[in-house]
Amino acid sequence: MYNGNQIQYTFEEYTTSEAKIVYVKLKNIHGESNIEYDSINYIAPDPISLTSITLAGGVSTYDGLTIPVEFSVGIETPSHYRLAESTESLSLGSWIAWTTNITYEFKTAGEKILYAQVKNEVSESSVVSDSITITLPAISAIIGMNSTANYQL
Repeated sequence: MYNGNQIQYTFEEYTTSEAKIVYVKLKNIHGESNIEYDSINYIAPDPISLTSITLAGGVSTYDGLTIPVEFSVGIETPSHYRLAESTESLSLGSWIAWTTNITYEFKTAGEKILYAQVKNEVSESSVVSDSITITLPAISAIIGMNSTANYQL
């Protein structure tokens, strides 16, 4: 129902830039108005683009299960991202709100491939990947000895 205020209209197809025409016809208890129209030159936002990801600054081997992930995106800022160790897991995975200092935690060490995708309100990017070898940090132990006791390991 029209109450004298502005009416917001969302275009259903907004992936291309083009002139859009909006038609309006009002009706009340006294009758109907003529059809009026106006046009607007709609400029669609650029679709999101993800060129690559870089794991742990680009090193081939990383010591630790949690690694930093850098995204190389186009002009548009993503609203969400997702990461997974297979394309199937990626397509089933949940979107995570975009932030800075993104990390990923592998469950085990070894040769790994990480897949990534980003999205914004307009589109989803293609899937990209990077590979890395994950190693576990060496474990060291410090054993203290007491000069008055004889300990055997």
